[in-house]
Amino acid sequence: YKTSEEWATCFAAFYYLCEASAPDIATIRSGMAVICDCDDMGWRNFSLEIEKHGAALFQDCYPLRTKEMTMLHAPIILRAMYALCKPFLKQHTKDIFRMDGKVEEIQERYPKTILPKILGGIQGNWDMNDKLAKALKLRYETKLSFTL
Repeated sequence: YKTSEEWATCFAAFYYLCEASAPDIATIRSGMAVICDCDDMGWRNFSLEIEKHGAALFQDCYPLRTKEMTMLHAPIILRAMYALCKPFLKQHTKDIFRMDGKVEEIQERYPKTILPKILGGIQGNWDMNDKLAKALKLRYETKLSFTL
């Protein structure tokens, strides 16, 4: 992403993905698993300014409980940055964060019915689109009843 409009679109998509990932109180409380494919991640597409906005959204604004975060194909620079920060992280963060995730491990932990084809599952892009649309509909139908 190069322009502020592209980043705004990216953050809007992330927001709606978060909404769809937490359609009801039970799901929010149980937590979500995040699988991030870091292939092609590097300095050429890094922005400290954007990271600040993203961190604020994730840490301070949106009520999500992360039970696992797996980084696939993490480049050496990301692994090095994590190694530097790791001694200062809370134990809970260390427990949920997997920097050296492998597709085979993902396939062992999650059923193929919820994984996209790129990770050896059966979900295609349009299948995921339908699931997200249904989850968003449920989220907005039940949102008024939310009490945490």
